[in-house]
Amino acid sequence: MIAVFSNAYTDSQTVAIPLRVESTIPTGATLVDLLNPRDTYVVPTDRKIHLIMQPNSHRLLAYKKEFTSPSKPTLLAASNVGANSVSLTWHAASDTSGIAQYQLYRNGVHVKNSSALAITDTGLKPETTYEYQVKAIDNAGNSSALSALLLVTTPKQITKTTQIYYKRGFATPYIHHQQANGTWTVAPGVALTNAAGYPGYSVSNKITLGSSGKMMAVFNNGNGTWDNNGGNNYLFSAGVYTFDNGVITAGAPGNIDTTPPTVPQNLVSNSVSAAQVTFSWQASTDNQGVANYKIWRNGNYIGSSNATSYTDTTVIADTNYQYQVTAVDLAGNESGFSDVLSVDTPSSTGVTVTFEINGAITVPGQDVYIVGNNVLLGNWSPADAMGPGDGSAYPLWRVVTTLPANTSFEFKAIIKDQNGNVSWEPGANNQYTTPTGGSAVVTIDW
Repeated sequence: MIAVFSNAYTDSQTVAIPLRVESTIPTGATLVDLLNPRDTYVVPTDRKIHLIMQPNSHRLLAYKKEFTSPSKPTLLAASNVGANSVSLTWHAASDTSGIAQYQLYRNGVHVKNSSALAITDTGLKPETTYEYQVKAIDNAGNSSALSALLLVTTPKQITKTTQIYYKRGFATPYIHHQQANGTWTVAPGVALTNAAGYPGYSVSNKITLGSSGKMMAVFNNGNGTWDNNGGNNYLFSAGVYTFDNGVITAGAPGNIDTTPPTVPQNLVSNSVSAAQVTFSWQASTDNQGVANYKIWRNGNYIGSSNATSYTDTTVIADTNYQYQVTAVDLAGNESGFSDVLSVDTPSSTGVTVTFEINGAITVPGQDVYIVGNNVLLGNWSPADAMGPGDGSAYPLWRVVTTLPANTSFEFKAIIKDQNGNVSWEPGANNQYTTPTGGSAVVTIDW
């Protein structure tokens, strides 16, 4: 805006000229006399320009908005760099009219403003590099150049978790806990599993914690009996803890058994046939107790036993087998291998065995079979049972097969239909030892 004032009189004149209502000149703005730039006038709150005009003098007043840019901010620096946020600081810019605000640029895009010399940028991604710059804006709206570029790389996201070893006060313990989102699990919670290597303890999975880094929990037996700390709940932070009868200590359980059992001794064969081998050994000892024994044949694991004997029903005739045994204790420690027991199965001498089943009542589509712990009798698999039998003398059924001589085995009769549905002979398993040769008849009353 430019305004011209003149005094054509021979004496001085004092005038107060109001600014127009639509004028955009702000209160406090400076007006400069273009005819004498050393003369300046400030617009007062009554928005009237007060002038003393000398005789035959002129004023040419102009409102000159500032166009000088601020200096750029310096020493942009980062601190508290997290996976999702970073704090930034810088040194102030300078300007004749004063700094109104600072603008933060991330990867060349204006994202935030700050009236201070610091700002926190949030919503970042983990393991990502960002480029930051800052510019200053003065009270006249002029902007500085961007500061020097600062590269910031966010770290990997670290999820806080807790894991709890629970000294079993319940046979089937559950943990009912507050989840990361602040809600509780649905009662009774999550079942704990046996802690390998820690006899008598169960253990939780790693439980993700919320932003507080803490978690409340209670324990129960899954069927209505609770240990809830007198209604106050138990408090756990991030890390690994042991819970023993209401006492919480940091870390996994102490005094853990790492000693394996003694090696099983004196393997001896008890019975050997063309179809099965039974052998036994002297029990191992252990400070916590032996859980079971692993059976190895020709260097390969084939099964386990809770007793000090084992029957291998998967052998074949006229074959050498090398057996070894290891002991496993309650903590999962395993002993060394026993000495080797070498066994030669005899050649198979077939004995014709006729099974006569009395009173097996069937309907059309059903037949009678024999199934047992011998590989020739299906190893207890109804799908592989011997049969079908001959029902021409119904209700007497006959199943004829050839079995190894001088061999002991267990068996049962079954009724099976075309769809594989099975009915088992009631009562305990039948036991039988084949003769050394010839033939034999085995009678069964259903």
